[in-house]
Amino acid sequence: EATAGMAIQMLSAIEYLHKINIMHRDIKAENFLLESDSPSPVVKLIDFGFATHFNKQDIFTETCGSLAYMAPELIKKRYSYLVDMWAFGVMIYLLLYGQYPYRSKSKKDLYREITSKEPTWVKRGVGELSIDFIQQFLMIDPLNRFECTEGLLHPFLGLGPEPSAPGSSSDSQRVI
Repeated sequence: EATAGMAIQMLSAIEYLHKINIMHRDIKAENFLLESDSPSPVVKLIDFGFATHFNKQDIFTETCGSLAYMAPELIKKRYSYLVDMWAFGVMIYLLLYGQYPYRSKSKKDLYREITSKEPTWVKRGVGELSIDFIQQFLMIDPLNRFECTEGLLHPFLGLGPEPSAPGSSSDSQRVI
């Protein structure tokens, strides 16, 4: 699937940044460029205007980024590099559904939605594996949110081991 191929490249770019202790803070669809219009284009991450160095224990308070992609903790002005993972989840939701997971008209209502509600999961042509993949990034509590390495192993992307049969002792998939 084209979305999975692009997601792999996007996650790999974010993973590289996080490994060298840089958080982007403005992950969004507009900040990924496609090198061509082929079915499997090379995807490049751009616009590092809000990027900053971090250590895993650092807490940041500066508000930055695009509202529709802001993580709950960024809105509350106490966040870490994991805001990039939330924004990635929003972007994949947008790619699969063609709309944002939170769509309130007013800024105040949008803030309230993001900080307290689960997105709406409509199954219009979006499979359970895709929904589970996105859910792992749109966790309100950042400590429960996937990081890049976990995301790259999710069965939706097809890079990790095959998922075990439900109920088997080796079933390590997170259940929500």
